[in-house]
Amino acid sequence: SGEIIRKTAIITAGRSFTHLIKIRKEDHHKLVTEGVYQIMRHPSYTGFLVWSVGTQVMLCNPVSAIAFAVVVWRFFAERIPYEEHYLKQFFGRQYVEYAQRVPSGVPFLK
Repeated sequence: SGEIIRKTAIITAGRSFTHLIKIRKEDHHKLVTEGVYQIMRHPSYTGFLVWSVGTQVMLCNPVSAIAFAVVVWRFFAERIPYEEHYLKQFFGRQYVEYAQRVPSGVPFLK
């Protein structure tokens, strides 16, 4: 399910999706709020978290499942605020309002 969420996010965002955080807005950038982005702001991150922990659960490896959950969550806990700093610069009030009504999708991260 995590892989499906992540791939859906990538396809929905189209050219606006990138693995690198952009610090300058490009002409083709748009704020994507449709599809899976109506439910969560960072579905790709949510999908990766679910996928990475889920693989370890399927392998019956509880130690790795916990380790993956902690490491991946901490990575996104640092990355999301950094990324959202630039999204607020790019899209201003539009992004702020979107962030107020749509959760991040990563547990315990607003």
